[in-house]
Amino acid sequence: LELDPTEPRARPLIANVDDAGDATFLLPAADWSDLIPELSAHDPLYAYVWTSGLALAKGEATIDVVPIGAVHGRVVDARGAPLVDARVDALATQGGVVVEDYVAATKSDDDGRFELELPPNVPVRICARHDDSLHLMRTADATGRPGAITRLPDLVLADAARLEGIVQRADG
Repeated sequence: LELDPTEPRARPLIANVDDAGDATFLLPAADWSDLIPELSAHDPLYAYVWTSGLALAKGEATIDVVPIGAVHGRVVDARGAPLVDARVDALATQGGVVVEDYVAATKSDDDGRFELELPPNVPVRICARHDDSLHLMRTADATGRPGAITRLPDLVLADAARLEGIVQRADG
């Protein structure tokens, strides 16, 4: 958790959440009565949470977090080399048929790796493609399990066929 005092000179305070779900911030000695802090929670298996205007006078605040499903994978070409900036989309499916566009989208990094945050227990079709027109699209089905990371096998984008020649009209 990060507590941001919203004061230009103040630095954010960081605290780890224990197994019981509690975090304690050690605040420096000061008058905190007029402070309106911002509190955010960052965890790769939970949706990002941000809140403002918590009252510190009571001494505690509660933030509800929502578990998400995460899918990690890698996009490579037919030779196993990573594809940088490949577009990776997650489309919601029902009975194997796409029913909703873009539940999540991202691009692969320099190692071809990608991470998607998904709504929990929603089946999706992961579609990977590269805008260079030299590779075909690849898909894989997955479901984000709440509070867990699903690792996909490499999405291998096969080389696209390439035609070269001259186009001529029938009359010459």
